[in-house]
Amino acid sequence: MRYKIHREGQLTLLFDQEPSLIDLVGEYLANTTKNALHRLREEAENFYDAFKQFVFPPLKAVGGQYWLPAAAATLAAAVLPINHIDLTTVEPTNTAGVAAPGFELIQTETSAHVTDSGLMKPKQVDFGPLSDKNMGRWFTEPDKKKRNLNSLLTGVEGRAPATMTVDYCRQLELAWDAKSGRPGGTSGATKKTRGYTVDQYCTGTRTFMSYDDYLDGVQRRIEEVRPYIDFAGICAQKKIDAGGCQLVQKMESVITAEFIGGYGMAELTPSMDARRNFLILDHLMSTAGVEYVMSFPALYDKLGSRGLFQFTYMGHSNSPEYKRQGGAVILPFVPKAYRVPESVMGEMGLKTYDHDRAAHFLMLNNAADLVKKLNTKQRAALWRILNDESRREEVLEFYATSHHAQGTVRGFAMRWLNAKAAKPFHNYLEGRFVKYGTKSLGGYHYLIAHRGGVS
Repeated sequence: MRYKIHREGQLTLLFDQEPSLIDLVGEYLANTTKNALHRLREEAENFYDAFKQFVFPPLKAVGGQYWLPAAAATLAAAVLPINHIDLTTVEPTNTAGVAAPGFELIQTETSAHVTDSGLMKPKQVDFGPLSDKNMGRWFTEPDKKKRNLNSLLTGVEGRAPATMTVDYCRQLELAWDAKSGRPGGTSGATKKTRGYTVDQYCTGTRTFMSYDDYLDGVQRRIEEVRPYIDFAGICAQKKIDAGGCQLVQKMESVITAEFIGGYGMAELTPSMDARRNFLILDHLMSTAGVEYVMSFPALYDKLGSRGLFQFTYMGHSNSPEYKRQGGAVILPFVPKAYRVPESVMGEMGLKTYDHDRAAHFLMLNNAADLVKKLNTKQRAALWRILNDESRREEVLEFYATSHHAQGTVRGFAMRWLNAKAAKPFHNYLEGRFVKYGTKSLGGYHYLIAHRGGVS
């Protein structure tokens, strides 16, 4: 039997059955025990020299495939960022001339993404289209209410120059320090998360890509998991009937990278100008790395919330302290290969590409919780919205605003559907949700226009 391990956007490993490795990787992906990750690291440390020797030199091409010695492939499978494991049988191909049969590396996608690793040093940064744009001020602004998060994100006080040296590691440290300095301080778990998150970014591996490239990956990850979601299981747990379950599945089917990308732009970047928010994220992912964006803390709560979607435990958790909630509710209903860690915080928490999948699962959980509450007439109104492409964005606004207060926004949605959704969902938002809904829709509209989609 052959097994396949896929590394997001880059490589796929096929290898013969080795139960110890399969079990190890399976545990790591399912994130069931801390010991699994500890064993993974121990194996990586023990064989690091062999890893460098076999993996980094140019790979030997045989019959159009790329091959690794078995020991190196085992180690590569253990230490490289793994996106999922597919336990389907695959027939061996191009086996002639293989010195160490059993492992082949097949290039599935050519990745133009640049990575670096080790200590993050200050670097010369080109600000491109952000040059001469006002980033506002953070440290030199005495009035805390006027401080601009773009300044802290980019390291620029005032107008961005054409180029300047930026120490992104220091910027991340300063951001977490600012969070720690908030009135009331932060929790002990948050302090631990700060140390781990900063250390991982400053000394680990960083991946540089455009925001468009990142969103392309988001779309791939959505389409990758969608066929395997156990909607019947979700609905059975939430006691949703068959008709309601079809509606839940329809609500999930409209989720796209632009939905998730617009939601992220509303969460992390501060401006109401969608283009400015896009340019900031594009700049940061290209120069500081995707890991920087996913490590950046939410400054205005005491929790370990961080990343593009600024998750707290209320958006994604399952721990002794907190019941299973948010996106983590969906984890039992997808194969282990597609699960993400059950916690936002800590060493075992969400990693770089886990965040958008957690956002996808949070949207799905909120969809199911809404449908569970709807009567027949409300369901009919929601079906009409979902079948009208020109109004599907109203579902995005529901998803995005639900991030902050699921129960409150579900109440807005039920009022909207009680009125047969004759007016846009936005008309039913109140208070702080109005601005947030406007911001998320603005981001979505910009991404649709920019990426050539259909609104």
